Amino acid sequence: MKKQRSADTGLELRIRRDLYRRGLRYRLQTPLVPGTRRKVDLAFITPKIAVFLDGCFWHRCPEHGTSPRANGEWWAEKLAANVARDRDTDRRLSEAGWTVVRVWEHEDSETAAARIEQLVRQHSPRANRPTSRPATTPAHGTLSTYSNHGCRCADCRRANAQYQQQLLARYRQHGGRGEHGTDYRYRTGCRCDRCRAAHAAEDREYRHRRQRQV
Repeated sequence: MKKQRSADTGLELRIRRDLYRRGLRYRLQTPLVPGTRRKVDLAFITPKIAVFLDGCFWHRCPEHGTSPRANGEWWAEKLAANVARDRDTDRRLSEAGWTVVRVWEHEDSETAAARIEQLVRQHSPRANRPTSRPATTPAHGTLSTYSNHGCRCADCRRANAQYQQQLLARYRQHGGRGEHGTDYRYRTGCRCDRCRAAHAAEDREYRHRRQRQV
């Protein structure tokens, strides 16, 4: 029995990969069971989800659990003690406010990961947090849509071309990069405080013009 791995089993590695691909992060082998030294296989701290990955033999799966014939009485007591410990662990965690999830070895990893993800999303404070502002569809034909959203439609390309022409006109007007404290100087690479402030003011003015046009 010493050769039996208690961590990084095949089941655990599959579940961990599937959860990681879904954008979930967790702690491994964390001692969270109150009053004991027992460890949780996967722990989601903020939503308080404790995941145990149980082998069908060692935890007596109702579908695939078996009992050895050799030294059967000893094995029966051993496996019964495992099941009793599992139930005690579930009780202790539930009383501490944790939601316990147990995944059997025979379960499909994708299905199990989807079940865990659903619980984590439901119990996470960020899941039901209202968004600061509703998502809006970017308006085409604007420099913002061309630069920030990567749109390359005819209208957005035209807006970008017009802006480039304006920059070129300013460049010629100022005889080069011009003085500090201008939006053009910011656009051409300067990040001093005066150029940042000029760029912010120009950006606000541009947004106001777009709103008036709409």
